[in-house]
Amino acid sequence: MLPITKAALADLPQLLQREWLDANSHGSYSSSTILDCPTRRYHGLLVSDAGMLNEKHVCLAKLEASLSLRGRTIDLYTNKHPGSVYYPEGYSHFETFEYDLYPVLTYRVGPFLLQRASMLLHDRDALIVRYKLMSTESVQMTLRPLLAYRNHHHLQRETSEFQVKTFPEAGGHKIEPLPHKPAFFMGTDREVAFYPGPFWVKQVEYVREQERGFDYQEDLFCPGVYEAHMEGDQDLYLIFGFQPTARTDVRDLWNKEEQRRQSLHQRFAADGEPLAQVKFEAEKFMVQRRDGHPSIVAGYPWFGEWGRDTMIALPGLTLGRGEPERLLPIVHTYLRQAKDGLIPNYLGQGQHSASYNSVDATLWMISALQQYWVATRDREGLTTVLPDIVQMIDHLVQGRNHLVKISPDGLMQAGSSQTQVTWMDATVDGVPVTPRGGYPVEVNALWIAALAFLQEFASYTKLPSWIGLLESAPAAFHNKFWLKDAGYLADCISPHGSADRHIRPNQIVAVSLDFCPLSKEQQESVLHVVTSHLITPYGLRTLSPEDPAFVPFYHGGPKERDAAYHQGTVWPWLISPYMKAVLKIYEDPQKARNFLRRNFSALWQEHLMQRGIMGVSEIFDGLHPYKPDGCPTQAWSMAALIEILNELKAEKG
Repeated sequence: MLPITKAALADLPQLLQREWLDANSHGSYSSSTILDCPTRRYHGLLVSDAGMLNEKHVCLAKLEASLSLRGRTIDLYTNKHPGSVYYPEGYSHFETFEYDLYPVLTYRVGPFLLQRASMLLHDRDALIVRYKLMSTESVQMTLRPLLAYRNHHHLQRETSEFQVKTFPEAGGHKIEPLPHKPAFFMGTDREVAFYPGPFWVKQVEYVREQERGFDYQEDLFCPGVYEAHMEGDQDLYLIFGFQPTARTDVRDLWNKEEQRRQSLHQRFAADGEPLAQVKFEAEKFMVQRRDGHPSIVAGYPWFGEWGRDTMIALPGLTLGRGEPERLLPIVHTYLRQAKDGLIPNYLGQGQHSASYNSVDATLWMISALQQYWVATRDREGLTTVLPDIVQMIDHLVQGRNHLVKISPDGLMQAGSSQTQVTWMDATVDGVPVTPRGGYPVEVNALWIAALAFLQEFASYTKLPSWIGLLESAPAAFHNKFWLKDAGYLADCISPHGSADRHIRPNQIVAVSLDFCPLSKEQQESVLHVVTSHLITPYGLRTLSPEDPAFVPFYHGGPKERDAAYHQGTVWPWLISPYMKAVLKIYEDPQKARNFLRRNFSALWQEHLMQRGIMGVSEIFDGLHPYKPDGCPTQAWSMAALIEILNELKAEKG
């Protein structure tokens, strides 16, 4: 990526809007703004659930640097404090930020340049930070590690429970901040003076949390300071984590991790930019659970492993990156925890058990398997999951899950007026914002497509009598959902038969699927309506702007934001089914690609440097200027971007 320079941005707020994120194979992450001034409680240089933490914890919150030269001290860090105080003004020395293989932040102090780079180790919960001085003179550098040691959803306050003493260890020092939590190790690649002197940095504020209506002020603990003499063009490596590291190993670990990343990036180099970098960045979502099974993190920094998000993102993150062999193992991870016909909507971790409140996650999984079959024709691999799939559908048809009922005409009734079991699941004070109890359109489209896919394997796997539902369900779908007077599909049919006529994007899922119960003309009409009402440069709106219930902007406290979440807010992941519908309906593939490029190019030409660096945000406002919001980098958003860029690349191939 091209470096971000201070000169390219107008002011401090613009610089603070941009966030970077690094992650390892365990889902531990490192994240902050490009100025290293945290704006979220989730920001931290080492955020991990390692050891006995169970939940992700912000362990190392910051590493603050100061330079002493020519009789004065220059602070290169910034924190937000009460009022409009940003102090010290380390941001004034910001020169550039780059992120190719890892984040690199460069400061300028007169003729001096100081560069800070950092990497999380791929298979170990440890962070290495490299400082490199580029100068003809020597300086003294002071480094202050700041610890939070709290759940990343919470905040820390000065407390007497913190154990302030540090202990010498091989290669560095150890601190045991809190009972029942792992010790924290700090080391360097060469002998550097460490001066214990515990103190608290008080009233650090996080402006994004304040905007979101959450608590936003905390205290951070400093166990002491490092003092390092830096000669011209000299560097210093520091390592932080949960086990000691010999000084002689630190640089080797850095070099091996850098080589691993170079190799991964090179794997995608032939795709050209930005696709190669996007595929490289998408690796952050691919994780190995502590139990050894593979999974996907739905989004950083605050989302966990969500079933629906995983199955929607799965084809793009595996097939789309030329790694089909990674798809089935992730499906198996979820099948191991299947219950009464549903895979978990949330994979439990720590003290949290799995949750089963998503009726469509199982269907999205079958859709992912269908895409896998089209891409690989791997019958042997699919036979390892088909018995489980058949059993899950058995359970749904038999009524073993209270959230699902299969009606005599073969359609799927899901949830109630008081439950949210589809992806539009926001509630305010326990009341659904978008009640969809009954027959949701995309759920039934996916259900029929799942039956059609399984029928392909009738000669290889004995299927129960419920496969006969495929004879009645398509016609029932057409009769129930098609609004002849309007030329589009109802979003949901109530248990009593009334149609929800709100224009929403869920109907495009039906058109995108290989097996669709609609005629070609009806599919064209749905695409026209969705395009006319819902398309934006960054995805599809969740409700037509012409609807009285449309909420154009996603802002305010939790209640206000939840009320807007699916009432007009734009979701990039919907580009995936929309693109498939366009390619299906347009007779000329080149015209389809030109249309897609014309309407969505802002997503990769502008947005990748706009919020989460080289990531795609969870959501955008429903009207211009389409401000990005929600999670700064989201798995299914990235998967959709990979899919559309792959398709646009195909025209050159």
